[in-house]
Order: sequence, then structure tokens, then C-alpha cells
Amino acid sequence: MSPEEGLRSPDNLDWADDGFIYVQEDQANQVGSFGAAGFETSIWRLDSTNGTAVRVAQTDRSTVLPLGSTDGNISDVGNWESSGIIDVSSLFGEAAGTLFLFDVQAHSVNNGLISTNQLYEGGQLCFLERGAGAGREEWFQISLGKLLALFRFFSLFSASSFRKPD
Repeated sequence: MSPEEGLRSPDNLDWADDGFIYVQEDQANQVGSFGAAGFETSIWRLDSTNGTAVRVAQTDRSTVLPLGSTDGNISDVGNWESSGIIDVSSLFGEAAGTLFLFDVQAHSVNNGLISTNQLYEGGQLCFLERGAGAGREEWFQISLGKLLALFRFFSLFSASSFRKPD
């Protein structure tokens, strides 16, 4: 495994009530650690008992942007990041480690409504949800508004059984 295939440039984290540590990557903290293999910034689940790290979500910059907006730096892998993750499961009556709130900082998205409203860059507040489907491994999915779908989701056990958001 290359260094880019593992956890790079850890930034924000939440030691959730399920005992796992959820970590977000930030390219700014480790310049040069992104791009060689094409992996965008990700959210990882770390097992505090044995150190195992599993990528559970990865930024997907190929999605549709808000009307009139553009990604001004497509070739800069890792330019978008997720930030501020927190386990909010108990606030919604869910089992620990099943519902997280986080945001996406789409640093290179501008123009359209962003410029019109004198904002600086794109971004969105999102839910990351863990569940289980019939006959599937565990998976994470995202719940978000209609403007942007920002993350790819990986099964915790096999890359072939990921589920896209509904």
C-alpha cells in the first residue's frame, strides 16, 4: 500500500460513543500527500483497540455543482475537504456511531450564487449515516440537499458493496 492509500494529513476527529475514532483529512496540513494516486480527501474510521483504519467516505468532485458555479482548480487533488465531524446519533435517538454531522469546504468552487451573494467558496453541511442493507455489508451513506452530492462511499468490508445516496 502506498502512503496515499492510507490516512494522510489527519485534521478533525471525533472519538464517537461507539468506541471508534472518525478522522477527516486536510490537504493543507500535509502538502504533497495528495494527488499521486488520485485519492481525494476522505473520512476514516479508526479502531482504537488495534489501530485498523478504514476509509468510509471520499470526496467526489465529479458531482454536479450549484447552478452557475465552477470548480476553479479541478487538477488540485485534495482541494476540497470535510471538516468538523461529530457523532449526533444520540440526538436523533439512534445507536452510537450511526449518524454524523460534518461539513464540506469546497475551496475551489466559486461563481454563480457564490459570487452573486459575495461569498468566498462553496460548501455544505451534511449527514453521514451508517446502516445495514439486506444481504449487504455495513455501509455509510450521505443525506444532503439537492444541490451537491460530494462524497463516494465505501463499504467497511468490501469496495464492491457500496451504496450511493438515495
